Amino acid sequence: QEKMYVRILSSVPDVAKLCYEKPPGAVSGPVRFGGPMASLCGKLVRVDKVEKRAGAVRICGALFPYTCLERVSAVEKERIEKELTTRELKEGELIDVLDQDNDWSPARVKAVSEEKGGKKEVLVSFLNQDSKWDILMPMSSHKIARLHEFSAKDDDGSDVVDRGEIHLELQQISKRITEHKGTLKQRDASRSVSDDKHWPPLGVDLSPLKVGSLTETPHAAVLMGEEVSWRRISQLANVKTAERISYPRFAVTEDADSSEGKMLAERKKALAEELEPFFQMGIRIRPKVQELWAGERREAKLVEGLSPKDAVMMKVLLASTEAHERRQARIDKSPDLIVSGSEEKQLNGVYRLISFQAHRPVFVNLAGARISFMGSKFLKGRWQLSTADYTKNHQWPGSKGFFPPLGSWSGGALTLSIAEVPSTIDDEKDRQKLPSTKSLFEQLCLLYASYESKEKVDHVTELLQRMHFSDDDLAKHVNVLGFARKELVAVLVDAIRGENPLSLDLGGDAATTQTRLMGLLSELLE
Repeated sequence: QEKMYVRILSSVPDVAKLCYEKPPGAVSGPVRFGGPMASLCGKLVRVDKVEKRAGAVRICGALFPYTCLERVSAVEKERIEKELTTRELKEGELIDVLDQDNDWSPARVKAVSEEKGGKKEVLVSFLNQDSKWDILMPMSSHKIARLHEFSAKDDDGSDVVDRGEIHLELQQISKRITEHKGTLKQRDASRSVSDDKHWPPLGVDLSPLKVGSLTETPHAAVLMGEEVSWRRISQLANVKTAERISYPRFAVTEDADSSEGKMLAERKKALAEELEPFFQMGIRIRPKVQELWAGERREAKLVEGLSPKDAVMMKVLLASTEAHERRQARIDKSPDLIVSGSEEKQLNGVYRLISFQAHRPVFVNLAGARISFMGSKFLKGRWQLSTADYTKNHQWPGSKGFFPPLGSWSGGALTLSIAEVPSTIDDEKDRQKLPSTKSLFEQLCLLYASYESKEKVDHVTELLQRMHFSDDDLAKHVNVLGFARKELVAVLVDAIRGENPLSLDLGGDAATTQTRLMGLLSELLE
């Protein structure tokens, strides 16, 4: 019945399968399972509408068949209703709110008011959203829940941060300027490969930028309208970061014979063509940027003698630089890889990270064989394992994770694993690295913790295991996607309903791979 409380089964695979089976007595259907429905599995929810013909109910805008619901006991129902009627919220409290699009989002209680009759209302403001979306609603509404009871946390498992009004205004400035200049795609591309999660990075006091309206200050316009350039300036403070993140670049640097040479050429271009115009606009931080590039990381030293607004610009650059260097430090400690079982003996052995290509690491062994990512406009890229002279190679198309896929390549022609020193060997002279004996999923967790951070790997793993996806399923898809939470949920659900042609195993020999890809391309074109 409508307004009835039920619990959705916690197993996402089970719920997805039931959504593709017509419930007993249903006239129409079955209903379909969508990725956002996964976040509701295992939750105690209220029925919004009954769809008898489909044998389903509508919950938060989605249709769930009766067969994936569990009844709630009278005692639990009474407890829920009591919690709602006696709920007390305070101004500033963070909560979950079901918005007009039937999505659960984190919000802040902006104000509390009392109606006649003693019933209280709350004005809620969605975090990091314009105030025009604020909602006035009863404090006892079933559309209010504890923070992150339904909404997603950040990928590392931390609560979503309220970035504040200044950040919100800056994002609006960014949108307005990039749309006017036609640089929105470049901005988003830069964000997608950068290591700073937010722009400007969180933790920087931006209040000196706000004098009246932010739109009146050239510093705010330059900071947001030239975000791509500012971020690249911060990336040029570290040679490995500058090499790893190759988009965008300030100069054509292919002629340089080393990573450091390319970086120096970019710095020269940045000083002349990026920082000089900013200097003419009154943003006079060029000497301080050169200090940052020279290795200075003390904030007090970098802002010494600057105006308050110029100091903000330097603090933003420093925060971005440190975010990139933190990730680079983790990547530098990533484990070695090892190839075994190949008939081409020069492919076997331990591979160490030596450089970067297409925003991903390049691994090389003592024989000069290399593992690298080959970018492709049509195939979305592929990992390749090749001999030093490229006469022999193995490919794994359809893979876009930061690291190469582990396990069997080319139908078992060789195996790629993490290289480990067996703990049973005590003699230092005999501590030769061998293929890891850990499971595939354990190896992937260890490998990606050096890129994503252990907190993110643990959080995404826990979340997907709570949804009852098996480690084998997780390993299969993490192997080609990495720990991208939203993409993982989508592809895992697609695999259940058999609607994802890209989940085909394409890791065969070149001829078989080409045949499969040509067939797939024909299907996509049709």
